[in-house]
Amino acid sequence: MDNKTIRLILPQWQGGNRYVYAFGAKLLEWLAPAANCETLEIPLIPKTPEVIKDGIAFKEELLQHSGEIYRLLQSKSPDKIIVFGGDCSISLAPFTYLLEKYEGDAAVLWLDRHGDISVPGETTDYHAMVLASFLGEGDTDFSDFVKVKLDTEHLLHIGVNDPAKEFGRKIGNNYDFKNILPEEFAENSSSVIAAIKDMHIRKLIIHFDLDVLDLSSFRSQSSANPSVYFERLKLIRPGASFQSLSRLLNDLDKQFDIVGLSLAEYLPWDAMNLANLLAGLPLLKDKI
Repeated sequence: MDNKTIRLILPQWQGGNRYVYAFGAKLLEWLAPAANCETLEIPLIPKTPEVIKDGIAFKEELLQHSGEIYRLLQSKSPDKIIVFGGDCSISLAPFTYLLEKYEGDAAVLWLDRHGDISVPGETTDYHAMVLASFLGEGDTDFSDFVKVKLDTEHLLHIGVNDPAKEFGRKIGNNYDFKNILPEEFAENSSSVIAAIKDMHIRKLIIHFDLDVLDLSSFRSQSSANPSVYFERLKLIRPGASFQSLSRLLNDLDKQFDIVGLSLAEYLPWDAMNLANLLAGLPLLKDKI
């Protein structure tokens, strides 16, 4: 029987506390190749004033939304899931579902410039905490949401380019996080493949935050906000190239069974600013 794959368009923005994430989700799905599998589009939740509870912005909305998505996935019972987001919190419900389905035989690859292991008190934005929830850390409501916790033996960070900063956060000393630097897979995929083979698993669940791409070549990411771009360009260490990431993921596909892929944090600043301009132009702004 063929594997059942579902595409999920998830314009969730509350975890990153930026409405532009929702704009990116829809555009990202449009840019992707057409698919024959079922596509589920999760309704956009309109922008609302920030409410912080237990040190987390939009906590109640995120938990409710994630619960609805998780139950939807349970009812559909897919074998593989592709997610177009949205901030990094888009991985919470789909990965929770997949970790249960493939318990003990799946590893999570976290392609991201950041570690996403923060806890309340370090930030109010949940997108920087989502991986901590999978480890059973941080806010208990979110960690309880994850039924099958992730063992760091089955976790590999890929592309964190400032590990001292990212793994030096509050829970960083509690774990031995493994990370492959961008330069370590720039020419070939051997370091990543070797690390996964040591895990003795078959299934891969991949979180792909687009900010893992080098800031100088990909400007549709958080740090490329036009108001801070040139300043950030001087401060942020080089990231991964388009070529190395494409090669890496295709190399992994040849040797392992990729059952989950979430694409997160696409912030198309230029497209959004142009859309705002068009919305205010004569004739275009007039309802006909």
